[in-house]
Amino acid sequence: MRRATAITVLLSLAGVVAAQDAGPAEPTETEILIPELLLEVEELTVEQVDALLPAEGDLALGEIQLPEPRAEDLTIDDSAFEVRPLLQTAAGGGTQSSIFTSGRLGAGNVNHVLGELSLFKLGESPRFRLEFAHEGLDGYQFNEAGTGYFSYTNRVSGWIQRTDDTSTLDVTAGFEEQVEGLQGESTYYSVGTRGTGAVVALDWMPDPLVVLSGGLDTTVTSRILSASGTGPVPREREFSLTPNVGVTASISALNLMFRSSYMLRFLAAGEIPLHQDIDLSAGFDLNLQNALDVQGHAGIFYTFGGRIEYPWDLSIQAVFGEGFEANLSGGYMVERYRLADLWSQTMLLSPGDAQGTADLVNNGIWHAELETGWSGAGGLTIGGDVRFSSESAAIDIQRY
Repeated sequence: MRRATAITVLLSLAGVVAAQDAGPAEPTETEILIPELLLEVEELTVEQVDALLPAEGDLALGEIQLPEPRAEDLTIDDSAFEVRPLLQTAAGGGTQSSIFTSGRLGAGNVNHVLGELSLFKLGESPRFRLEFAHEGLDGYQFNEAGTGYFSYTNRVSGWIQRTDDTSTLDVTAGFEEQVEGLQGESTYYSVGTRGTGAVVALDWMPDPLVVLSGGLDTTVTSRILSASGTGPVPREREFSLTPNVGVTASISALNLMFRSSYMLRFLAAGEIPLHQDIDLSAGFDLNLQNALDVQGHAGIFYTFGGRIEYPWDLSIQAVFGEGFEANLSGGYMVERYRLADLWSQTMLLSPGDAQGTADLVNNGIWHAELETGWSGAGGLTIGGDVRFSSESAAIDIQRY
């Protein structure tokens, strides 16, 4: 403000001088009024405020409740488990292929030869797997080849699975041939089995909490003794058929199961009487916050022309504290026998009772088991178990 006032005064004086030289005389004094300037300064004071913090309990947040997710929100479709394929095909605009192959070849002493070839598809439905395998040895135990000290196995199998939003279909089929030399211990040169089997399983989920299941297991297996010449050789052929159905319902932490199955087994020449049995059972699985899991089932098992049995089972698994787990189980079960399964373990096996009757009966098993385990820091794990079982079936191995 003062700088602007000073400039105004100088300009006014210059104007007066110029006017005296150029024209009539002007007043000798000029009065200039400058407004007063007021500068106000206020004192700033800082006041110290003392306040008490609220108690810890007054700061606690209220209880937050979140709605539980729906069952369909917890469902994960197959796209989460898709495997990125490693190969690419030129067809289809450069799309990736999910078909894989693997193989193995080997050779060793005692005329040991093996080979395996697999072709399988992963990723989107349908998935499948095809396998072929061969393994053979001749002349083991330091004996010459061709003297009966040999064995070989041929296997061809396949599997296919198709899934959608509510169902899963699995089909498995295969053929297997096993031959073992009798090493001069019999009038026959070798014994072998040839088996063809198929297993079909279907699961259908009409509701997220209900699963309906069904399946079929069937086998045709032959056991053949080989000899030189053109005379007849012993041959046994077993047929078996086992269909099954089931229902599973989920109610919160409780699963309820209902199962039923039927078995038909016979030999083509009637060496072993025709066998039929059927079973019905109901069970449950209760899981309490992953700290306690209780499973159990009970049912009835009836053998046609035989007796009625009552299988049952109870299992309790609990977690105590940090890392300690215990599982106690026991009950009575009926194990079904098929010659196809027994021959795959011991081809010379011949079933029969103490009197030599050619019959194959199911195996009744009483069992009990206690398992404990503890997991500590650094990956240390300590565990132990105690088992008891008592079986009723007897298997007689006859020498050819």
